[in-house]
Amino acid sequence: MRCIAHLIRKSASLPRLTIPSRSMFIQTQTTPNPNSLKFVPGIQVLDHIGTYDFNSIESSRISPLARQLFKIDGITRVFIATDFISVTKDDNDEQPWNVMKPDIFACIMDFFSSNQPVILDEGSVTSNDTAIHPD
Repeated sequence: MRCIAHLIRKSASLPRLTIPSRSMFIQTQTTPNPNSLKFVPGIQVLDHIGTYDFNSIESSRISPLARQLFKIDGITRVFIATDFISVTKDDNDEQPWNVMKPDIFACIMDFFSSNQPVILDEGSVTSNDTAIHPD
């Protein structure tokens, strides 16, 4: 008994290993467009009323979430609303949704676990076309 009590006291002083886990349940819903899927994470996506529609990675500079989604091959549009994210894939892309969905799920879960804002403040975003050049 003495050995067990000693081990318990000793283990209580050791640092605990915490393993981050994904605990988000994301539902998908079809849309009238077969190249678009709606991803409903079950939490509020935007903290205000409104929507954002991005048709390229360049247009998504105010949204870290949209930028991450555009890094997945075949994504051509990201639509963000208060309680869902709609993702559109390329018409000519041969990848079926069942191949793309795991990457999209992982991207959304990783993003929300990072606690980044879905939409950045306009003042914190710099545009390349308004950069000051030394000339």
